[in-house]
Amino acid sequence: MNTNILAKFPKNVLEMSTDERMKFLDSFDIVFSDVDGVIWDIMPPGPIPGVSEGIEFLQSKGKKVVYVTNNSLRPIKENIKRFHEYGIPVKEDDIVHPAQSIVELLKQIKFTGLIYCLASTSFKDHLRNAGFELMDGPIILDETFTELVRVLFDNHPVKAVIMDIDFTISAVKLMKAHIYLKKDSECLLIGGAADPLGYFANHEIIGNGPFINLVENSSKVEAKVLGKPGLELIKFLKSKYGIEQSQRALFVGDSPCSDVKFGKISGFQTMAVLTGGAKLSDLKKCLDDESPDFYINSLADFKGFL
Repeated sequence: MNTNILAKFPKNVLEMSTDERMKFLDSFDIVFSDVDGVIWDIMPPGPIPGVSEGIEFLQSKGKKVVYVTNNSLRPIKENIKRFHEYGIPVKEDDIVHPAQSIVELLKQIKFTGLIYCLASTSFKDHLRNAGFELMDGPIILDETFTELVRVLFDNHPVKAVIMDIDFTISAVKLMKAHIYLKKDSECLLIGGAADPLGYFANHEIIGNGPFINLVENSSKVEAKVLGKPGLELIKFLKSKYGIEQSQRALFVGDSPCSDVKFGKISGFQTMAVLTGGAKLSDLKKCLDDESPDFYINSLADFKGFL
């Protein structure tokens, strides 16, 4: 795919004729939806008006709706509580969360051993509650090479390095991850959220993806990434939800570089919403691999779709 070419501008589904809307609805069986900026706002926190009715319409047409979040700062139970508060019925199996996806992978491969984990407290609690042994990243206070050497080199038998959102990420933590991966050729590198960029309080910020890429490049170990836009997550979703025809799934999100790109490499149909990070002007600038097939102002627009 040539990412140096601007893609054709995506279709606004609200500008389709009634027949086109019917064909669009008939073209997918399952909807994978991002959460923050699509279902609810982060700042200030609250439901996006009308989204619950839009989801109810999709479900009334026989569509299964699954929520795929990269936000591991919010535990799954807290997600479920918020969905219910906003009038959206949901079960734990309807939420795909980086920490839970990684737990399922570790159990599937029968992983045992010490994990060096760069992630939030919520993420690490989830892994510990699942029975895994974790070691946190160091915080270096004395900025000397003597202290650096003392912190970096140890004999801990680390068998996996896991990286997710970590607000205290540092050069020392990344160096230590590199050392564990180079010391043991069987040490795994596993990633959660891998957004190249994030959106917070109307500002663009660096996502977790560049940090995972840095460690991959330095250690020459390929990461198994179970957050958007990771390839391992594609296998996970297709297996978990029995997807045999990729084009029969629709991926909805507000981030071209994370949600749309992930949907594209998965072979899913893609649709951007304008309630979060992406604006209409951003979609016009998208390159081919980040340009959605369709766009809509909000999931709320589905409540009057036909």
